[in-house]
Amino acid sequence: MGYRSTVILAVLALLLGLYLAYVELPAQRTQQEEEIFSERVLNFEPPEVEGIWLRHQGGGDPTEIVLHHDPQEGWQMTRPLDTDADQEEVGRLIRTLSTMRQERVVEESSGDLAVYGLDQPEVTVLVKLKDHEEHLWIGHPAPIGSTVYARKAGDDRVMIIREFYKTGLLKNLKDLRRKEVFRLDARKITAWELTNGYGTFKMNREHETWWLKEPRISLADQKAVQGLLSELRSLKARDFLDEGASGVYHGLPEPSVQVTVGDQSVVWSRVAFYPREDETAYAVVDENPHPIYVIPGDFLARLDQDLFALQDKHLLEFDAAAVREIEVVSGENRMVLHRSGEGWDLEGQSVPIPRAHEIGLWLEKLQDMQASRLVVQKPVSLTPYGLDLPRVKITLRDLEQRSVAELWIGRKEEDRYYARPGSRGPVYLVSDQSLDPIPRGSGFSAEPVQGFHIP
Repeated sequence: MGYRSTVILAVLALLLGLYLAYVELPAQRTQQEEEIFSERVLNFEPPEVEGIWLRHQGGGDPTEIVLHHDPQEGWQMTRPLDTDADQEEVGRLIRTLSTMRQERVVEESSGDLAVYGLDQPEVTVLVKLKDHEEHLWIGHPAPIGSTVYARKAGDDRVMIIREFYKTGLLKNLKDLRRKEVFRLDARKITAWELTNGYGTFKMNREHETWWLKEPRISLADQKAVQGLLSELRSLKARDFLDEGASGVYHGLPEPSVQVTVGDQSVVWSRVAFYPREDETAYAVVDENPHPIYVIPGDFLARLDQDLFALQDKHLLEFDAAAVREIEVVSGENRMVLHRSGEGWDLEGQSVPIPRAHEIGLWLEKLQDMQASRLVVQKPVSLTPYGLDLPRVKITLRDLEQRSVAELWIGRKEEDRYYARPGSRGPVYLVSDQSLDPIPRGSGFSAEPVQGFHIP
């Protein structure tokens, strides 16, 4: 084949490729999109919806619900109640309508609508869009498996659709109203308060860290506090009391639990909880019993937290880099480690590098050690806990020989030990597993050093 023929074939191939790319394939895609769109019963996309009117006979009694979309507040219910709507449920309702497909047309010109149950439809939907409205009626079940008859405004044809579309539209008041008891944005909450049988606990967030402010100032247990806030955010009502709610509210005793959330200057929401005998509880928001939320009764147990549950449980607080000396005493045995440059010395001898690395990990484990239970806040005597003569005493000192942290370990109680952060402070129980970093057997030296274990 000559050079000229090769060039001509290359140009033809290029022109064919351009034709396919810019003419044939786009036309095919457009045709496919039109075919898919033509199968859809209602012609709209979810973001276009501004309102919904829904009426159905599901459950026997007629249900009529009107929803309106507010650009700032989201979906709102205006009938039968004026209240916030459940945003997720409304979203599912809209997706059911927007994805609805017809199976086939059974009647080109609808004559006797009663034959199809469309003279008195079981479901009627009006979808309000910016520039027009879409109407849909759904009637009796069709003789073809799991389908129902349907018809839309402006189209005389009677079609059949899958029955699950109809099922997805049978939403009642409880389905479509907002069920969240709290409206919480975790990023904005900087203060909250919990009152229960143990007292009142006030917590503030400062620089992404939660602190207890009452009954005493201390670092809070970050996981515990964030976990409780997550529980509050996810709390949803099982049911609602609307009619007669005021009478029920005024007959309630004192709440067993109260939660207040907001920032450090403004209260956003205050919720009172009242246990009931039927394994449920009432929740009342801002002393306004319209509605009273009915919630699972076991939720109150999650709010039944004492001071120990909310406060930080780490026994020791120190800067590992500032530790220059470690002293471990067990009975008559004593071991002292001194920091030497990047390593450690034991009795004047350098600790091998692998052992020196272990010391760093050991200090990290001491920092992470947490109490499993508070035994007594202010002990009158240390004897019952074996802390008058501790089995193991650990002291960490800085460059100036000042104590930066101290840990006493007393007698064993089943699988836990009594422990105290030094000569002052509460007595705690710690698990035996959390004491793994305590030197045992050979300690940190290259040669065996006996006695450094918990008897």
